[in-house]
Amino acid sequence: MIRVCSMWSNAFHQTLELEFPDSSGTATRLFGFGIRRMIGHASGRWTLETRVGGYVEVRLCYGWVAAGGRLVGLCWTSEDGRRFTCGLLAFHPGRARWRRLLVRLRVPMLQRLP
Repeated sequence: MIRVCSMWSNAFHQTLELEFPDSSGTATRLFGFGIRRMIGHASGRWTLETRVGGYVEVRLCYGWVAAGGRLVGLCWTSEDGRRFTCGLLAFHPGRARWRRLLVRLRVPMLQRLP
């Protein structure tokens, strides 16, 4: 599930949070099953919650988008050098939750998603 929150009264601050499994049915995870939750902070930082319940502060190294914006792959590294990868497939790419993820990743949006 992706949650977006307004945090400040004098500016718009968004925190993007994806939990797995996604009960809204917007996306499914293709790989990266060791990740339970991904949190993208407005500052550009990311936090991952691992399957064992620990939180890891990470930096997004790269990502890729394919299939007309339906398929996303992400790769992060932690300060201690660990690498985390995750692949997501959108069942409903037109939903606001998926579009928010693409905006966070600065993916150019098509005028109309199929």
